[in-house]
Amino acid sequence: MGGLSLVVAGACDPGGSDGSNVKGSGASGGNGGSGASSGSGGAFGGSDFGGSDFGGSDFGGSGAFGGSGGSGDACASNKYGGQLQPLDMYVILDRSGSMQGNAWSSVVSALTTFVQSPESDGIGVGLQFFPKKNEPTCFPFNCQPPCVANGLNCALCDPQWYLPPAVSIAPLPGVGSQIIAELNANGPSNQGTPTMPALQSAAMATTAYAAQHPDRKVVIVLASDGQPQTCNSDTTAIANVAATARNSTPSVLTFTIGIGNIPALDAIAQAGGTGQAILVDTAGAGQQFLDAMNTIRGEALGCNYLMPVPTDGDANPNKLNFTFTPEGGTPEVIPRVSDAGQCQGQAGWYYDNPTNPTTIILCPASCDYLKATDGEVNIELGCDQVVAPPR
Repeated sequence: MGGLSLVVAGACDPGGSDGSNVKGSGASGGNGGSGASSGSGGAFGGSDFGGSDFGGSDFGGSGAFGGSGGSGDACASNKYGGQLQPLDMYVILDRSGSMQGNAWSSVVSALTTFVQSPESDGIGVGLQFFPKKNEPTCFPFNCQPPCVANGLNCALCDPQWYLPPAVSIAPLPGVGSQIIAELNANGPSNQGTPTMPALQSAAMATTAYAAQHPDRKVVIVLASDGQPQTCNSDTTAIANVAATARNSTPSVLTFTIGIGNIPALDAIAQAGGTGQAILVDTAGAGQQFLDAMNTIRGEALGCNYLMPVPTDGDANPNKLNFTFTPEGGTPEVIPRVSDAGQCQGQAGWYYDNPTNPTTIILCPASCDYLKATDGEVNIELGCDQVVAPPR
């Protein structure tokens, strides 16, 4: 989000329907995410948000979300610093026998670069490998913990074996040295690819962590060069693990990186809410894997803003407006929609929880626009809320 800053405004007199409640200013500052598709013309350019619905007299201006915001005074008398929702990434990395050679060294190099990059500072990262280092041998006729019976075989299929992780989630750059040390201390094994218990353990760890840290966005990153083996290798069953994490509260999405074309990873990513796997060619795995991690960072960060906490007064969720001022332009009010289902290509934002919100989430169209446009975000408290008409 080039040049995008967040200023939270509070303790304001409600503006009237002339749009005076969307006028505001703030300092330039941080950035959020990378990569976006840009639009043409005005912000979203369609009649829904560029015409009379939100650009006419009802909300005071001719801009895409409300134009100049009318001629009244700024809504806020107090301003509070704000931020995009912080991100935590739990990486589960395949160290099966097929990762020998260039694939392993390239991935280790890419992850080392990622955790050392200043652009990653503030992101939380955790790490686990599968199979786990120093796994015991499981004998078919004497299946003892941590091995478990797997049909007629005995295999290390207990997700608890992968907990706690090799490195627990902690913020960069501090945790970077632990990540690098574990990457260098591990290497490919001579075993298969126990994707099921590894993903189960990751889902258990991240959903528990997310419940304890509702102010943070938590995602799983599964990287592998092979189809699931050893334990339950049914793709649908494994994808259901990702779906359950996605449907948890807070939601935990699962991204996948395929070192080579691994069909199961597409199904896992789709069930986990991220569409499809990001593919990495073995020959160029280093830079491509690093690009994949940076892509995930940008997509996972998205446009989720923390709910402001004013120093005085109540933050009434029904008295909040989200405005964006393009660089050199005039404030545009982005209307509230009821939920993600009402986005459907239109501008808007919604709460993670309408009754007790902690996060303001932009619809994809609004998020893409903000990422592609230098400007400034303001969150105004105590003002008449602009709400999109139902569709």
